[in-house]
Amino acid sequence: GTITHASALGGKEVQIFANGPTGWTDKKVTLASAASTAYSITVGEGDWNVGVDLWVPPDMFGGGQFVQATNFMPPPFRFVSVSGANVTGIDFTLSSLASTDTIAGKVTDNLGNNLSGVDVWAHSSGFNDAFARTQPDGTYTLFVPKGTYTVGVGNPGLKSPPEIQVIAPKANVNFTMKKGTSSIKGSVLDDAGNPIDGAGIGLY
Repeated sequence: GTITHASALGGKEVQIFANGPTGWTDKKVTLASAASTAYSITVGEGDWNVGVDLWVPPDMFGGGQFVQATNFMPPPFRFVSVSGANVTGIDFTLSSLASTDTIAGKVTDNLGNNLSGVDVWAHSSGFNDAFARTQPDGTYTLFVPKGTYTVGVGNPGLKSPPEIQVIAPKANVNFTMKKGTSSIKGSVLDDAGNPIDGAGIGLY
């Protein structure tokens, strides 16, 4: 199919995804500098929900890192039935948002230092979700349609403050995250007592 979009979105990364009888599959697509981008995704036979959304690169634990702020909203997914032949014409249009359709603010620690690389999200009951990551100066921008949103922040090793409900567009939605003053230390060994190099450690 084809993704129609503003030429200004050229170079942005999106994902085509399909959810169906054999589970979830997705594929990264870089939007062309022209106003449309062709795509394809491989699936098996059956009924699928197909859509396009912001590309979120997976992290080492299989989750995602929110690294882009995009001035478009994902379109509704399409229901597609696949039976014995390729299906074409499953097209999508990305609706552009104005530069003023934003929730913006800054994230600092309890000492007033700017925090870079903090994940920021906004959720609404209308499923207009947006994600971004703070810049080196601690600022962030989320592109969203007008409406009511719950905004939150998170970063490993820092205590997340309560989420904030706002009506977009909204500026100065600021957060303060508290740095921990304690540490947990230990070793990871195999059953023979040998140290394991590169083991992942999680704290919940």
